Amino acid sequence: MRLNSAASTFVRAALGIVTFACGAAAQTPAWGERIQPAQLIRVQTGPKKASYRGTFEGMRGDSLVIADSAGVPRWVVPARDIVRVDMSVGTRRNGLKGAGYGFLVGAGVGALMGLITEPCEPTGFMSCFMESTTRSGAAANNAVVLGVFVGLPVGAIVGRTIKSPKWRPVDLTPGPRPELTFAPVRGGAAVRLSIAF
Repeated sequence: MRLNSAASTFVRAALGIVTFACGAAAQTPAWGERIQPAQLIRVQTGPKKASYRGTFEGMRGDSLVIADSAGVPRWVVPARDIVRVDMSVGTRRNGLKGAGYGFLVGAGVGALMGLITEPCEPTGFMSCFMESTTRSGAAANNAVVLGVFVGLPVGAIVGRTIKSPKWRPVDLTPGPRPELTFAPVRGGAAVRLSIAF
């Protein structure tokens, strides 16, 4: 069956549109659709081990566009270089981490104060710093007291007031990829559209 020239032109135009749409869909990674515009993300690339953090602006071809904190698009990262993408899913408080740091700082300051302030009668060169009874006992007591009763609660309070993003990794497995092929047949051409996963 032969097509008239208007129908033939229409078929060619339709095939051109389908080809363009399939090519655009094949270039854009499917995982780019899993991130919302203006969402806070962090991206890690492979060969250079570079890290980017900003808001997701969108996909430009096969590249990820990231804006800085002022909202200005700053980085365009090719998808082939990306090894990890995390998106922010809210914030979390850091009370436990702050308590740990507070305890360590308090214990360190307490031990140092115990070593410095405990009286000692020198009996030889550096004997006060090497003596195991008075200074080490005072250092241990001060470390426990300042670490537990001062550092721990102050660190927990400070850590609780500091918020940081809660990150969730983005699944980078590719989505379906359409493929359009043309095959000559007797009296015209055949079109085949397949979707690869």
